[in-house]
Amino acid sequence: MELRWMGGRTVRLSGQDAKALLEPQGTAASHPAGGLLTYSLAAPSTTGGPPGGPFVIAGPGEYEVDGVFVVGVAGGCADGSNTLYNVNIDGVNVVHPGTASQKLNQAQVEELGAVDVLVLPLGNATHGGPRATDWIALLQPSIVIPLSSGDDPNGQLQRFLDAIGATPGEARDMLQVQGHNLPEDTQVVVLRPSA
Repeated sequence: MELRWMGGRTVRLSGQDAKALLEPQGTAASHPAGGLLTYSLAAPSTTGGPPGGPFVIAGPGEYEVDGVFVVGVAGGCADGSNTLYNVNIDGVNVVHPGTASQKLNQAQVEELGAVDVLVLPLGNATHGGPRATDWIALLQPSIVIPLSSGDDPNGQLQRFLDAIGATPGEARDMLQVQGHNLPEDTQVVVLRPSA
């Protein structure tokens, strides 16, 4: 499975036979190719999709689309408006918390299930500081991918790294990962945004 950061909170997952775009910018119509789109907040269209177009998931539930398994869990916001997703593609579980800004409870963690890769947007200040360690401790991912953007992306990233005591290697264009070949200890992988 290949993971690329597309900028902002958007990541693209590409598997052998399927693809997914998590937190895409724009509407489903602006992503005409097939595949799967997940939106953590109210989506620009309803769940489902036209034949040949993307399948849109915009809320909690369990889904299977073209061999991709998705669990959506409401949580992370006081008003319940956010959905966190665990997307399993090619046997790798990728969790994207969307716009979550609050710690999850144990029931939400259990509902999300196993986490191989945690995508952690840093634009929301609550992810970039001490709470980042809470997310990692709760979800226990093998790999953490911080997404830093906004006015001070380098500062966000450094604060995050300082909070969790990590020093990542060189920034990469993409992450390739296989479910049977995950690190035992949590690793931080920094990605450059793709065009």
